Formats: sequence, C-alpha cells, structure tokens
Amino acid sequence: MVTSVLTRLSSTRATTVNALANVFLVFVIGAFLVASPELHRYDLIQLAPVASRRRAKELVVELGSTLRVWLLGELLATLLVAVCTTLGLWVVGISYALVLGITAGLLDFFPISDRSQRPFQAP
Repeated sequence: MVTSVLTRLSSTRATTVNALANVFLVFVIGAFLVASPELHRYDLIQLAPVASRRRAKELVVELGSTLRVWLLGELLATLLVAVCTTLGLWVVGISYALVLGITAGLLDFFPISDRSQRPFQAP
C-alpha cells in the first residue's frame, strides 16, 4: 500500500517536472526564434541536403505562414475562453471571476498534459 502511494507520488512529481521543463523549453526556443527568425530559418534550411534546399526553403516559408495562422487562431480561442469564463462567473457572482477567467484562458492555451501523461488514469 505505502509502496503504491510512493510510486504514484514519484510519478506525479516526475510528470510535473517534465511538464515544467517542456514549457520552459518552448519559451526559450520561441524567444530565440522570435529574436532572429531569418538566422534560424537559414540554419534549418542548411540541414537539408544540397539538392533539396530549394524545396526545404519553400516548406519552411509555408510552415511559417501556417503556424502564424494557427497561433492567431489559438490566441483568439484563448481570449474567447477567458472572456466567456470571466463573464459567466461574474454573472453568477463568483469572487475573483477575472482571475479565474484569465487562468482558464491560460490553461486553454497551455494544456497541462495529454492522456498518455496522466499518472492516475484507470487501466
């Protein structure tokens, strides 16, 4: 019994640390990409074989525009969740509706984990 509880706690701690490390890495990589996108675009294209670099450049440009549109959609969805949650909680008289709405929006944008990372799921 005690061993099972300790194993679950250890697994939960490892999952939490993993999630925090992933969020940190996303922010660091994102900061570098935002700081000098042309340099990183060039480096990414240089990873492709010489014969394929023209196509690699086309793909990188297409991926950039696709990711830009996706990110805009995610930000709009996050804003919608935050505003609707805040308004709904405010209408029913919940304290700290704004804080809870902002939290709901942030958690919508940054998912905590997917199904495969949940430590307490039923078999």
